[in-house]
Amino acid sequence: MFGGHICEALFLLVVHIKTDKQIFEGSFFSVQMKVVNEGLATAYAAKGDKFLFLRKLMSLPYLPSEHITPAFEQMMLQAEEVGSPLLNVVNYVERTWIRGSMWKPENWSVYRQTVRTNNDV
Repeated sequence: MFGGHICEALFLLVVHIKTDKQIFEGSFFSVQMKVVNEGLATAYAAKGDKFLFLRKLMSLPYLPSEHITPAFEQMMLQAEEVGSPLLNVVNYVERTWIRGSMWKPENWSVYRQTVRTNNDV
């Protein structure tokens, strides 16, 4: 249901990157809160199609900034087929993180960022 080459690439990305970039941490948390507020916590915990889709959505910061918007647009089309409340989460990401007036993908992409933590092995 939530297939697509770009989405699959997102899912397969190595997401074990640690960063001290406050914007990224805020984006991840705010999307998680939107998931809860839209009543998707149970569906997310079930680890089915909606879980995979939302994980891909929250993995967008790991892409190079120039690939984020095209990947997001493909995900938007998939969300439009499913409808609310998943579409509400995607619309939130679009308004706040993709096309918002304050943050653009180049501000919050962590692709190839250096690891900056004292916990790094």
